[in-house]
Amino acid sequence: YQPYWESFLYSVKNIYAISQGIFIRRFWAPSREIILELLNRKPKLLLDPFEVQNEETSLDNMLRDMKFGDGTPKTRPEALSKASRQYEDEMNGGTLRNLVLGNMVQLLLIQIQQLKTSSLQALVAIDDLVEGNTLNVQLLAVIPAILLVTYGTRILMAGVYSFRSQDLRPTKSVYQDMTDLLVAMERCLLLSRSSNYDALNTVFTIQATKTRNANSNSKDILQPRELGEIISLVHSYIRMLDFLCPTPFSTKECDSVHSSLQDLFMAVPTLSSSSLKQESRIQQQPLDTSRQLSLLRLVQNKHAEFQKSL
Repeated sequence: YQPYWESFLYSVKNIYAISQGIFIRRFWAPSREIILELLNRKPKLLLDPFEVQNEETSLDNMLRDMKFGDGTPKTRPEALSKASRQYEDEMNGGTLRNLVLGNMVQLLLIQIQQLKTSSLQALVAIDDLVEGNTLNVQLLAVIPAILLVTYGTRILMAGVYSFRSQDLRPTKSVYQDMTDLLVAMERCLLLSRSSNYDALNTVFTIQATKTRNANSNSKDILQPRELGEIISLVHSYIRMLDFLCPTPFSTKECDSVHSSLQDLFMAVPTLSSSSLKQESRIQQQPLDTSRQLSLLRLVQNKHAEFQKSL
């Protein structure tokens, strides 16, 4: 027995109904109207054009039967004017007598048909006015949906990051901290180039003393203290990046940044020669700071693209 199961199902159904109503009212209906308007396939709102044409044809036939015109739209204004003058004459000549013996009934029917046709023509004008502004109205209706998606997604992303990292800061603040970490990495690499290094301190070379005289790039290799600082900064950056993946940053972009950061510590083969035995051999050397700076700038460029997702 589950005492809260019925309440849970009731809440789920209400949430589904509300979500469905928001989607249809704010997303589907305006989008459909905009597409139909752009494709010029939207039907008339108030009435069918055939109705107006039918009433106009009926009016022209009634005027032709009374010998006021030839039954064409071109002569309709003149025929209506003649019908109005005869209607006035019939009224002056005796209303009751002309109702029985005259053309008063036919003239009254023409007046009624004219009013009906004019009303439909007014509806056509209103329909054209509404149709001309439909696109603007639907665009205005889409604005709340766009705002809802934009800010709702940002709030959701901030909530996901806060839940995963146990940090209540907004994603923009985290992004700024990641930018500061990249600046700190660049600063560390730039300052390391102005120092004199001891090749014995490099962790990638066993016979550094012999290699120092043969390899001129060894002076640009990070020493252990600065290498540890760079690794610590990279670790902090990757930790924040992992919490922001896959929302708001895509997995593909994050994997690309991961790969570029790993390349900072890549060892490249170099050819070194021994002056005692006059022989050459290939050794693994870390990247020099100039190449690491170039790779770091690639990471900074990719990091700048992340701002579009915030």
